[in-house]
Amino acid sequence: MAYTLHLLYADDPLPSVAAAEAVIERDAGLKPKGHLLGRYRSFQAGMVENCPDLSADDPHADRRDNAWPLGLPERFETAVYSFTPNTGMFDEGLLGLIAESVALHGLHMLDPQAGRLYRPDRVVLDRQGARSAPPPMQVPASARAAIITWDRTEELVQPLQQALAARLRACGFAPRDGGERGLIRRNGSIGQNLQVTAYHSHGGVTLYGQYLLFAPAVTAQWVAPLAAEFERYFGFFGKAFGGRVDGYSLSPDELCGTDGEPWGRYRFGHARTREPLQRWFQAFGDHVVTAGVPALDAVATPRDLARLLLTERMRWRLATKNDVRLVEIFGMLVLVHAFCPDQADAWLAEFRRPGRNSAGFEGWQQPDALIDRLVAHLQSPAFDPASVGGQR
Repeated sequence: MAYTLHLLYADDPLPSVAAAEAVIERDAGLKPKGHLLGRYRSFQAGMVENCPDLSADDPHADRRDNAWPLGLPERFETAVYSFTPNTGMFDEGLLGLIAESVALHGLHMLDPQAGRLYRPDRVVLDRQGARSAPPPMQVPASARAAIITWDRTEELVQPLQQALAARLRACGFAPRDGGERGLIRRNGSIGQNLQVTAYHSHGGVTLYGQYLLFAPAVTAQWVAPLAAEFERYFGFFGKAFGGRVDGYSLSPDELCGTDGEPWGRYRFGHARTREPLQRWFQAFGDHVVTAGVPALDAVATPRDLARLLLTERMRWRLATKNDVRLVEIFGMLVLVHAFCPDQADAWLAEFRRPGRNSAGFEGWQQPDALIDRLVAHLQSPAFDPASVGGQR
């Protein structure tokens, strides 16, 4: 039999266990409304913040580190909220932690197994009416150990990054800069860099996957007319294959359409415990193998890159977001003039949107003046579209 606790509300502290049982019988068929629903939601959220619900990864309800063997429900069907705690954690402080949260939320808690009523004034009554204090409270060490803390993030993420690298080796990917900047391969004249960013935030690991595409031949066309600024801000004139200057950022949904939507540009994964972290890496790896790699196989030339970048989605990003870097705009100007010069004026208007002023944070000054200079170069005889696979 599951050990069950019941939460209930009364305007004043109830005088006995029997009185609490009467309230439960009366309210069990009612829906929680107003402040009661808010109290239950706050209680549930606070509990899983301290003691994560691992029931999805506890099929036999026997994990020592799971405070809620049958789950701590997020749905509140009746005015009496019932749940099953891990009694093995009672000696670690779980019962006291629950009782304190119950009191803080102005609720009563009935423990029918022990015949005790925990009141919001922190008085505990047994069936004979004897009074006592709640047990000591603390977050159980075993529950706390299940949470990924900032100092454990690297030790848990690194093996998963390495497993992903091993999985994608057959697809031609190798670690870039020892794996510090993801995995990279070359397809034709295009460098293809897969990056998974994982960092500790909001009590767990936040995850994000993206693709960066490099086209050195395209970069060479805009570096020349902007050489002084390029050298001033980046410290060099040219950049070897795989360099950071010429990377075009693509989210999985931008590369793969609907197949990449679960990992889209503005969708972040988050894992507070090990198993969800492992599932994210497994699912993202599945996406890369089944959808990402086939899509990347079709991107081998600057013309392919132009097809991928110069889209309505890019127009939307330019119009509504502020995350298209100036170096990407320089490269796309080259692509526009090489492969769709009849659309140059329309794209130029998009690239001039006010949000581009953020280029100052990237080390560039007067971005519109730089764009004008580059456009003048691209419209002059000095630019040969054939240098990137276009036609004169």
